[in-house]
Amino acid sequence: MAYNKVPFEGYHGEYEKQLERLQPLSDVLIQQALSPQGGDARITACMIAAWQKIQDPEQETFRAILIDDLMNPKAAGYGEPRHAALKLVRAIQSPLLKKDNRKLWNYPQDANHEDFWGRAIDWIIGDDMLRNAFSYDLFMRLVSSNKPQRYVSIPIITGMLRDQQGRPEEPFNVLDLGCSLNMGLGKLASGSPFSPITVVKELRKDPEEEETDEETTELFNRYAREYTLGHGVGVDIALLDRQGKWWAMSNCGYPSEWLDDKLETEFEYIHEAEDRPNVERVLGDITNPGSLESQGIEPKSYDVVSIMTTAYEMSPQDRVRAWRTADYFVKDDGLVISQEFGAVSKSGAFTPFQNMFDNPGKYRTAIKDHATQQARKVPNLRWENGRCKKVQLDVGALAMLGANR
Repeated sequence: MAYNKVPFEGYHGEYEKQLERLQPLSDVLIQQALSPQGGDARITACMIAAWQKIQDPEQETFRAILIDDLMNPKAAGYGEPRHAALKLVRAIQSPLLKKDNRKLWNYPQDANHEDFWGRAIDWIIGDDMLRNAFSYDLFMRLVSSNKPQRYVSIPIITGMLRDQQGRPEEPFNVLDLGCSLNMGLGKLASGSPFSPITVVKELRKDPEEEETDEETTELFNRYAREYTLGHGVGVDIALLDRQGKWWAMSNCGYPSEWLDDKLETEFEYIHEAEDRPNVERVLGDITNPGSLESQGIEPKSYDVVSIMTTAYEMSPQDRVRAWRTADYFVKDDGLVISQEFGAVSKSGAFTPFQNMFDNPGKYRTAIKDHATQQARKVPNLRWENGRCKKVQLDVGALAMLGANR
């Protein structure tokens, strides 16, 4: 897989300079290893192994690839070291997800120790084809948020409003800004069930201290079952790379989640949704409404405009532009739904959390209701994590449920 790239400032053969260049990444690898995504111990093991390889004087090639490809300002999606660390885990996992390699490496069953990941890194760096693909992933590919379960918030929120207003269930049209591979809309269109939702009165670090709201849990799961997607359009600035299947799969699940064979089955099923007649994906810049209009997307024509796990990777200026794009295309009585690792103020300003995984409740859903002209941009749903299976309701959501009590 050849591509043109100018190495970033060299640093080849200069151990101390390589370490200095990679110090921010090394620091973040240790920080995130202590508090990994989803509490996944296999991510911890991977990050420790990557840190050890960076420190190893014999790993010049590995360090050079990280400098030239991952930490290069011209790399796709280049940003803060915390994002780079997550991208690195995905790139190491990607070749392990191929069926033959999963069997050969007994992945992910044996991936619970840093020795496993150290051997995997050596395998990737020592093979010309794998090394080149690894470099390509780090430099050319964007981190893609491919967790369809996150889109359960759309039928939940539309269901709450529907019941509050006494309206019957009816199809809704969705414009998804920053759709990645469009698997969220694929999930909504596929009819495959969402994972069950549990509503708790307050999220706690210790789940045993949590109290389940049984009535709302039953209600939310009904909303997650009883919905109909009319038409869905996903917009993303990146070309759809059908050759990047393993990269897409790596973005779809934490290492330990691949212990469940059903994850791959769901991935394959939803991935086919790109060919469904009521779902499409178009190229466009979500900070520029004109680029969407040029693709035939009409203003004020969508019941729901969603921005899912996208804004945290954008500059503050582009976040504001994306919100304005959403306002431009949503119907006058529609909803703008944003879901991010961060806090959203009443003015719409978005502040990413520096540590996304140290406490539950940092993955949040914010709502702007155009029907009532209420810019409810404070979080209305606080999810335990980005897997969206356990949630705490904020005051806004509780008020919306008032009519159902």
